[in-house]
Amino acid sequence: MILCLTMYIPILFQNWFKVENNGDVVVTHQLYRDVATMVNFTVRVTSAKTRPGSEHFGTLLLMIFEVNDLPPKVDDIEVETYEELPPGMTILSLEAEDPEGGPISHYYVQEGKEFFSVNNKTGEIKVAGRLDFEDRPMYNLTVVAVDSGVPQLSSTATIMVSLLNINDNDPVFNQVSRGSCYLHYLRQWCINASGIMM
Repeated sequence: MILCLTMYIPILFQNWFKVENNGDVVVTHQLYRDVATMVNFTVRVTSAKTRPGSEHFGTLLLMIFEVNDLPPKVDDIEVETYEELPPGMTILSLEAEDPEGGPISHYYVQEGKEFFSVNNKTGEIKVAGRLDFEDRPMYNLTVVAVDSGVPQLSSTATIMVSLLNINDNDPVFNQVSRGSCYLHYLRQWCINASGIMM
């Protein structure tokens, strides 16, 4: 049986698709899901051997799925915090945004994990190791934000952490004398009749 297939493409999408003689639907233009998520084609099938005017109609539904082509947006940050904060203390929250509107899947520390950790869902950056100003006044941390698209894309934020010094060291005498005692001779002061030291 010889069939004749006719497909009616909506006017808005006529330059997006073409129908081959064998019935294959071919994409001829870049598809934009923000313009349409699905396209309905009306299909008419007739046979050369049937009586004239005999035809059947059907619908072809084409779904357009999003392809993730934009990575998350996240900014580099400079932050100041005090040294000697306890482990688990939050120093900042990293905010990444998916330009295509999807959620951020997770975060992870790429460099600096011996000193900092990140909550993989919220982006909160916390102290993970000892931060000592006298040992190292500045730290560079690299955090990666991964989106939920298909395929998953990621972006990297560099965070420069500058430590603020606190008074955490006892004073140390740098002179040692006999018997670890300091001797100092003071001049005797005299007070004159006006109450002024001489």
